[in-house]
Amino acid sequence: MQVRRAREDDLPEVVRMFAIPDEGNRKDESPAQPRDPRYAAALRTMADDPNNGLYVAEVDGRIAGAFQLTFIQHVAYRGGLALQIENVIVDPPCRGRGVGDAMMRWAIDRARERRCFRVQ
Repeated sequence: MQVRRAREDDLPEVVRMFAIPDEGNRKDESPAQPRDPRYAAALRTMADDPNNGLYVAEVDGRIAGAFQLTFIQHVAYRGGLALQIENVIVDPPCRGRGVGDAMMRWAIDRARERRCFRVQ
């Protein structure tokens, strides 16, 4: 499995996964074409931000999962960083194969590298 920053050409798969109902909760995502330009605009905003990014997990050349990482700067904790992990999704056919676990371990390793005092 490879984890990398999402690219614009990943958006069809990522938005499709984000639109999957989550245990009965309604999500306001639309994988319809033409794709809402706000998805690409948000990804472009994050592209050069070292503290905020959308990431995908690839297995055998296909996107198996996605998640967003945001590093939050604090004044407390001597100016420390916290890592927030959001929008975690594993494509249903890939569930139960350790993809989610591997994505979270990858994210926690990034937090350790940046000496975060908390992962949330």
